Amino acid sequence: MKTNTLKPVNAVAYTRVSTQDQADSGLGIEAQRAAIEGWAKRTGVTIVAWFTDEGVSGSVPVAERPAGSLALMAVKRGAQLVVAKRDRLGRDSLDVQMVERELNKRGARLVSAAGEGTDRKSTRLNSSHSSVSRMPS
Repeated sequence: MKTNTLKPVNAVAYTRVSTQDQADSGLGIEAQRAAIEGWAKRTGVTIVAWFTDEGVSGSVPVAERPAGSLALMAVKRGAQLVVAKRDRLGRDSLDVQMVERELNKRGARLVSAAGEGTDRKSTRLNSSHSSVSRMPS
């Protein structure tokens, strides 16, 4: 009889606050970290690295942020990039989708500790964010 042994799942955690005041208070980062740690404990995932951008707007593409770019590079095949909420990754849903697509191509996945848009069956954003309207010709 075969024993079903699952490989442990590792995750890279990413946190971000938009203003220096939020960064200085530490409350935004602490709350995000607590949410991610709680998610990791509930799901049995090991956080292998933490990356934080302080005072960086969500309108700046992830790949152009100091810690965001490092977080993306740190995610390996089979791993996950976890954020407290998807808006910590970015305000531009297209940018978030592109990050998600790149991770999927590498055999990794994007996960929100809050659970939005990251069910196991599909990691795509809900249809209201992923639909494209055609302009009349």
